[in-house]
Amino acid sequence: MGKKLLSVSIFGLFFFLGVGSGFGQGCSVKPTAIISGATTICSGNSATLTITGTANAIVTYNDGSATTQTTLDSSGKRSITLNNITATTTINLVQAWMSTCTSKKEDLNSSAVITVTPNPIVTKPPDRTVCAGETVTAINFSGSSVSGTTYQWTNNNTAIGLAASGTGNIPAFSATNTTNASITANITVTPVANNCSGTPQTFSITVNPSATVTKPADKSFCAGENVPTINFSGSSISGTTYNWTNNNTAIGLGASGTGNISSFSASNNTNAPITANITVTPVANNCDGTPQTFSITVNPTATVTKPSVQTICNEETVSAINFSGSNVSGTSYQWTNDNTTIGLAGSGTGNIASFTGTNNTNAPITANITVTPVANNCDGTPQTFSITVNPTATVTKPSDQIVGNAGTVSAKDFTGSNVTGTTYKWSNDNTSIGLAASGTGNIESFNGTNNTNAPITANITVTPIANSCDGIPQTFSIIVNPTATVTKPSDQTVCNGAAVSAINFSGSNVTGTTYKWSNDNTAIGLAATGTGNIASFTGTNNSNAPITANITVTPIANNCDGTPQTFSITVNPTATVTKPSEQIVCNAGTVSAINFTGSNVTGTTYKWRNDNTAIGLAASGTGNISSFIGTNSNNTPITANITVTPVANNCDGTPQTFSITINPSTTVDAGAPQIICSNGTISLAGSITGGTTSGTWSAPSGTFSNANSLTTTYTPGITSGTVTLTLTSEDSDGAGPCTVVTDTVEITVFEKVEILQDPIDVTICSANRVEFTVDATGDGLTYQWFKRARDGAEIIPGATSEKLFFASVAYEDQGTYFVEVSGTSPCTKVVSEDAKLIVDLNIVVNTHPQSKEVCIGENVTLTVDANYQKWFS
Repeated sequence: MGKKLLSVSIFGLFFFLGVGSGFGQGCSVKPTAIISGATTICSGNSATLTITGTANAIVTYNDGSATTQTTLDSSGKRSITLNNITATTTINLVQAWMSTCTSKKEDLNSSAVITVTPNPIVTKPPDRTVCAGETVTAINFSGSSVSGTTYQWTNNNTAIGLAASGTGNIPAFSATNTTNASITANITVTPVANNCSGTPQTFSITVNPSATVTKPADKSFCAGENVPTINFSGSSISGTTYNWTNNNTAIGLGASGTGNISSFSASNNTNAPITANITVTPVANNCDGTPQTFSITVNPTATVTKPSVQTICNEETVSAINFSGSNVSGTSYQWTNDNTTIGLAGSGTGNIASFTGTNNTNAPITANITVTPVANNCDGTPQTFSITVNPTATVTKPSDQIVGNAGTVSAKDFTGSNVTGTTYKWSNDNTSIGLAASGTGNIESFNGTNNTNAPITANITVTPIANSCDGIPQTFSIIVNPTATVTKPSDQTVCNGAAVSAINFSGSNVTGTTYKWSNDNTAIGLAATGTGNIASFTGTNNSNAPITANITVTPIANNCDGTPQTFSITVNPTATVTKPSEQIVCNAGTVSAINFTGSNVTGTTYKWRNDNTAIGLAASGTGNISSFIGTNSNNTPITANITVTPVANNCDGTPQTFSITINPSTTVDAGAPQIICSNGTISLAGSITGGTTSGTWSAPSGTFSNANSLTTTYTPGITSGTVTLTLTSEDSDGAGPCTVVTDTVEITVFEKVEILQDPIDVTICSANRVEFTVDATGDGLTYQWFKRARDGAEIIPGATSEKLFFASVAYEDQGTYFVEVSGTSPCTKVVSEDAKLIVDLNIVVNTHPQSKEVCIGENVTLTVDANYQKWFS
């Protein structure tokens, strides 16, 4: 039996933490490894293989182009992933070794094959554009040389009439589009072979919408009538045009056209109506929409034979007139007469019956009668003929005349007939007026006479004569009235606004005498004219000087004016004042001086009264109002109404009232400064008094629980520093003179104490250097370290920094430590997590084992003397 040298060494002494486990294999272990996971994938995909072997072994492998090193885990496994593999690849394991014995590497003989299946391809079909309702031809996919390739496709817009997805070629289908705009579907086709998908291709199918057109109304026109422009509409598709065709060009319209149909003259050369059917087709994006057909009917023109001309004497009979001459079935006749004074109406329908001709003028009159044939509601060509009626002599009735006693009766020149040779004769039934009983020709002017107290009347009849024929006589009258009188009234003088005494006229003994008067100056408040007595009225004068009116009164009896009388009324002026401007000021503001003006009456003074002395102005005064300081002790605006009255010659003028408004003042208090920690909030209690009691908080950062409440909570937006909060009052009077008021309060924010990193546990051998560290943030940080004790915690004197340091740790230092971190008040202190310190004793070997030689299969005993030991081979 041979011998083998066994070398044994003490690796180290270990405590319960297991320091040094896993060491000691050396070169005594021969590492092994195999690779598994051969697979088949699609080109461009990834594959994962598994290497299995000795735990913690280092293994290299080769993929045909490069060698890569990896380390097996403690269970002896390692997965490797290869990405974007485009060709069949063999992975060979090369060598394996242990990290404790890098000089000894074991060659490996294990491999795995990754088989790559090629991806199919597809040729991108061309994009297509079709019209709604049109057939989309079948789409056949091709382009792949991989056997067994199939094609899968998806459609992102089924509104075109194609399903959302499918397999294989796309059969022909009818395109749809129910919108007013083009719609596009993107179809993505993916080639698939041997469970491998190739690169997809996307093509589009665009379906243009079908345009529409509103059917125009059927129309009917007369031959020669203007057919107005026909504008096509009804499509909301942009760019829609319209094509139209006409099946009957005899109406005067072309056989076809594009766009609207322009105005044209309707034509019909037959004796019956003709109709054309026009079909309009809307076109958009080169797609025809649904056509609409409407009709235009043109009716024929009727005719009439012109009747003979007639001439008659006044009051003679005009013969009946019967119309004829049209071969259009159903023709009727309408006629108009431009001179109804001949005794014929202004218009009518059908034949004209016999009638009596009239002429009330002094010359022949002619009526032009126009007859128009009508068929199918269309007027034909009119014909015009005339009827003439000769005149009869007449005389214009002279005006009745009323004159006073001894008044002049105007000459009577008889007129009214322009008929050549007309003469006049007259008779008078009362010669006491100063006129003869009869005569021929005109009546010369004469003086009327009446020696009584009552009117006397004469009736004169005049008869016109022409061609020995009496015309229609006319009778007129001449009345001669007696003379009335009036007594002159007294003159009056009053002030502007004062009452003028009533004026009663008298002085005539003629029964029924009345009085009319005229006034040459209505500015005194009296009308320009009137009848009867003058009632009392208020005298007026809007000038700066006295004004006088001269009133002339005339007595009237039996419509004859008597002898007039003139008297005067004088009205003195009243002073005026211009209304001062309204003023609005804020409490304690200056009210501008108020100087009264507006009257040019010499010696005018001013007196005023104030209905609200709370504004700082007396209740009354005279003269101008000096500037003063407005006052308002309330929380709402107050207004005083000041009435100023101009005074001249002890007479009050027209007063004017203006106002002065004093708006209240506002005071704002945002409160006292405060200090908080960055994780805290501030309770605010602002106050606003005076013109308003509401306001708004604002700040450059942070948030308010309710910025519109005086008592609100503020959360800072900064972690350290100061922030100024502003309390702003509401505007108490809008756009008025009082402005908003603000107050500020300063808030100091200290950063809160926060531990970012707690001290961590430490396990170490005695006599080594140990350091616990805490990482914290905050303002004014201070530190105090503690050690846990059985009944609480013990403060460590002098341990007042962020680090706790042991220069040479002893076993007795073993224990649990923590630190308190404090910041600037009012920020609260923070206590760290506990950190454990474990101190191991140093290993001491008193007696080392001795080397021995033994035979294979023999037992061997080795001895070591130490405070802790563990054997490794």
